[in-house]
Amino acid sequence: MRALKIILVIAIGVACVTVTAHVLLHYTSLERYRPYLQELYATVISYSNAETLTPNVNDAIEDERVAEQVCDWKVPKHGGHFELSTFKGNLKEKSRVFISNAHIYPIWIKFYDSISYEDQIRVYLEPNKSHLFYLPINDYYIEVNAGEKWCSTESGFVEPYLVESDKLINVQTNEVVNLKVFSFGNHPSNMMLSMSSNSSGFSGKRIQGTGSLILDRIAGGHFPVHGTINHQPTYFIVDTGASIVSIPTSFARHAGITECRKSKSITAGGIVDACRATAKTMTIGQFTLKNVQISYGKGLEPDTFLLGMNVISQFKMEQQGGVMKLTVSR
Repeated sequence: MRALKIILVIAIGVACVTVTAHVLLHYTSLERYRPYLQELYATVISYSNAETLTPNVNDAIEDERVAEQVCDWKVPKHGGHFELSTFKGNLKEKSRVFISNAHIYPIWIKFYDSISYEDQIRVYLEPNKSHLFYLPINDYYIEVNAGEKWCSTESGFVEPYLVESDKLINVQTNEVVNLKVFSFGNHPSNMMLSMSSNSSGFSGKRIQGTGSLILDRIAGGHFPVHGTINHQPTYFIVDTGASIVSIPTSFARHAGITECRKSKSITAGGIVDACRATAKTMTIGQFTLKNVQISYGKGLEPDTFLLGMNVISQFKMEQQGGVMKLTVSR
C-alpha cells in the first residue's frame, strides 16, 4: 500500500509538470523563453518514460508479502530449545544447564560452537522465569537477545537487543552450568549475563554485611572497590564482562592459593591457560563472602584485579552517572 501511494504521487507530479510545460510552450507570447521551455518539456517527457519513475507495482506488492512472511509471530513456549542441523557437539554425552531470566523482558539465547562460531542451539525464556535442560558436551560462546515483540525462531525478536559473552562456557560431564540474565533498567538492552558451574561461583548461603556500597567512577570509566582475598588487601575493578573474580598469579601465591583446576581464559592476546581455585574468604567494602571461585594465570597484568559476575550478580546493581550502588539481594 505504501509503495502504491508513492507511485501515485510521482505520477501526479510528472503529469502536472508535463501539462504546464506543454501549455507554456505552445501558448506563451514570450518567444525568448521558447528554447528553455522546449528543453524542459523534452526532459520531463524523457524522465516520465524512464523505468525509474514507473516501478513494477506487482514487485512492490511482492516485496511487502516477503517482508510479512519473515515473521511467523508464533512465540515459542517457555523453555523451548531448538537444536540446529549445524550442531557439532557430543550428542551422546550431555550435561545440565540452568538458565534464570531475571530480566523484565523475554530472552532468546543462542549457543555458538567455540571453533566454527556457528549458531547451533537456541533457547527461549519468559521474563522472571527459569529453565533446566540438557546441553551436549561442548565449548560454547553465548549471545543473549531481549526484545518486546517476537518475530520468529530464525530472526528472534523484531528489534533485538543483545549482549555477547566473550568467555567460553565449558559444558562438562556431571556439572551444572548456571546462567543468569538480570536487568538494571527498564529497556531490553539493560541486561547483564552471569555464568558459573556447580563446582565454582559463590557458594556461601548469605553475604555478611548490611547497607549499600557506593562506588565512584575514576579515569578510564572504571569503578574500583577496596577488598581482600584470604585477608590480603587489594583493589578490585568492577568488570561485568568477567565471569568470575580474576587476580594475578603472584597475588594468588601471596594469598596462599595453590589450588589449580586447569581452564582457559580469553584475553586481549587470545585464549590462554589459567587456573581456577577457591578463596576461603573475600571482602568487598563492608561485605564478606565465603568460598568464592577465582581465576588466575597468564594474560592478566600484575596490578589488575577484576571483580567478576560470580560476585556482582549477588548484588542489586544501580548506576546513575558516575556513581554505582551495590546492595545485597535478599
